[in-house]
Amino acid sequence: MARYRSITLGLALTLATACGDSSAGTTSAVLDGPVIRYPEPDTSEGGEGASVEGRLVLDGDCLYVAGHDGGDRYPIVWPAGTSWDSASESVISPSGARMPVGSAVFGGGGTHDVEYVGSSIGDDAEALVSRCVDNTYSEVAFVNNNDDAIAPAG
Repeated sequence: MARYRSITLGLALTLATACGDSSAGTTSAVLDGPVIRYPEPDTSEGGEGASVEGRLVLDGDCLYVAGHDGGDRYPIVWPAGTSWDSASESVISPSGARMPVGSAVFGGGGTHDVEYVGSSIGDDAEALVSRCVDNTYSEVAFVNNNDDAIAPAG
């Protein structure tokens, strides 16, 4: 079910309130502003074998990883413990790496369809990505669910 092609999107992660309304004050355990995250850390070894890379992009209330060439962009699911700093418009990884909107990021993961978000993350997250997904494949980027799975590129 998972696709194992690299998302070399120039990581234009449209960090936009994880496709939710940031003015409403998201309270879901899996939503923090535009950040959609796994509900709990993964204690197993490994993860998916594709790369998730590009620029973080915030478009309205949707957060994307977008290709450097301006092509497809994907809503993104972050590791558990990832947070959103609205003052600096930055994603903060569980390990403390700061990734501001517009910056390049690189990590491991894969892509899945929107329905997989609902079954693995929850209905609130699925509703958000359903409004945000707009790429050729109607897919969502999933970063591997461990603390150091994604970081600023370079």
